[in-house]
Amino acid sequence: MPRAALCLLALCLAATPARAQAAAAPFHVVAFGDMPYCLPTAPQDCAAEEGRIARLIGAIDAARPAFPIFAGDTKGGGDVCSDAKPLGPFAWMSLSAAPPVYTPGDHAWTDGRQDRGGRHDPLGRLALLRSRVFREAVRLGRRQMPLIRQADVGPAHRAFVENARWTHGGEPFAALHLVGSNNNRPTLPEERPAIRPPAGARAVVPAFQADIVSARRCGG
Repeated sequence: MPRAALCLLALCLAATPARAQAAAAPFHVVAFGDMPYCLPTAPQDCAAEEGRIARLIGAIDAARPAFPIFAGDTKGGGDVCSDAKPLGPFAWMSLSAAPPVYTPGDHAWTDGRQDRGGRHDPLGRLALLRSRVFREAVRLGRRQMPLIRQADVGPAHRAFVENARWTHGGEPFAALHLVGSNNNRPTLPEERPAIRPPAGARAVVPAFQADIVSARRCGG
């Protein structure tokens, strides 16, 4: 079972234009994912795992980040993809003081087609997430943060409500739906989305669940 990753990123991002740098305040972001993993083969560990995520949310609130990013997989790959499993974690996400930005992982929907996932239709699992979690152009939490969704600005992509971008401290961020299994299809370098910084920005900060490194391109 992969270990949950908690990265306190002291980004200290400032506005990009030189004339605005003095006015921009530093901020930090929390990135985490792959939790809670409550396996059906070890139900005795479920309470401890759920308690761990509750404590983590408290620690994130205490750190007072600009926003946390949950980069996919709210359940283990061996969990059945019932309605409760993909949707359950959003109860604790909604309790966060800061507005969590979430992008789906493969365990929440593509792995549902497997025997261990309950032989669910993956697209049906994805439709559930889109209708329940991404139905509004804001993210969860007690302090909501409006996002610009791909579905709202691209008429040809109205289904992609989970893809979104936002700006904080003059720097652009994006949540992209790239899952590790690539929907059980081969991954080619040209299939990766082009991410270009807006004019005047030093960089764009993308958040997604899949591995962006191409073994064929990088020789791995």
